[in-house]
Amino acid sequence: MPSSSQGATATFEGHTINLANGWGDARACLVWESHGVVECFATEAGLETAETQLRASAPTSSSVSPEPECSSPLDLYSGSNFTGLHLALWDEGYWQELSEYGFADLTRSFVGGACGFHLADGDWGEGYWYPGNTGPWSSATDMGSWDDTVLSVYGE
Repeated sequence: MPSSSQGATATFEGHTINLANGWGDARACLVWESHGVVECFATEAGLETAETQLRASAPTSSSVSPEPECSSPLDLYSGSNFTGLHLALWDEGYWQELSEYGFADLTRSFVGGACGFHLADGDWGEGYWYPGNTGPWSSATDMGSWDDTVLSVYGE
């Protein structure tokens, strides 16, 4: 579950930032709280490098802590065509409040991972759910009337 009702704390260039208060100079953030990781980067390349390292060190199915079934993120973007700020959400199995990560009402495009997901216009999955495809590997370059309305997400 998210860090607190006041926002998730992330590391960015050796400092701690509260994402609910804004990202500052960060352009991409990785959230994998079940592995103790909430980290932001100045570039997409920094995010991709961190994801590669985390995948390599993630617990295997034979370890005490089970590996997430999907092992891939839900990538949300604040701009159309996968541009703007990038939030990579790795956790699954519960609703995540985007306000915790400073990303409420910002999503304009997305790329799903190996499992399905849900996007809701209310807190904790309340309200309406995005009517487009949210199955495995789905994506939207522009969410149309849903631009800037997503408040919570659920990874299956």
